[in-house]
Amino acid sequence: MRKLSLALVAAVAAGCIGELGDGPEPLPTLDDDGTPADVEPLGEVPDLDSDTEILSPAATRRLTVDELQATVAVVSGPDAGGAPIAWMVQVGGAAVDGLSNAGYGTTLGRPDYVNVTEEDAAPGPLYLKFVQDLSRDVCDQMVAADLARDGTATLWPLAPVDATPTDAELDANLAHLALRFWGFGAEEVADALGSLRAVHAAGVAADVADDEVPAQAEGWRAVCIASFEDPAFNLH
Repeated sequence: MRKLSLALVAAVAAGCIGELGDGPEPLPTLDDDGTPADVEPLGEVPDLDSDTEILSPAATRRLTVDELQATVAVVSGPDAGGAPIAWMVQVGGAAVDGLSNAGYGTTLGRPDYVNVTEEDAAPGPLYLKFVQDLSRDVCDQMVAADLARDGTATLWPLAPVDATPTDAELDANLAHLALRFWGFGAEEVADALGSLRAVHAAGVAADVADDEVPAQAEGWRAVCIASFEDPAFNLH
């Protein structure tokens, strides 16, 4: 994370404290979208790979550990046996939920209310590293579950996995996943489709011939990983 200069900290503190007896500062003028009219974009969110400019980096927060754990359970759906999919890690020779306190929950900042009483939800490199590990494990499980189950797939419900989808099928399934992972509506999906098509194509191209995973499933695995790692999934 970038550090504020001492001069800037002092200026902010002085502006917040003011002189004794001063009245409240006037409310800022807002644009039609509810943002302050005089606020300029300040750049990219630190430590996350994104071109998105935000108005107030200090107000941008990642998902808390509890939010991430609950969201993964919903987005990933069940495994082939109907059990929730979770990020699993090996600790002391046993497989545990990576976002539990037995895994990395406290390392990521979940409060223990003894030493830590409030989670620091500022985005940072440690969170990003864990999300990268999580995305690969969870997406592997999702692909395996979809290939094993007879019912509707979680990752490719609108496109065939054993044949090349049409452009319409590809876009429909990408839009479905953008809604599932990011909550994107039609206009937001339209802006993201080109990038998502490229991710899917790269996954298909990276398929290992003659293995048990179809090339199309590799494409959807790539989209799954990219969707978990995207700022649209992690930041609010």
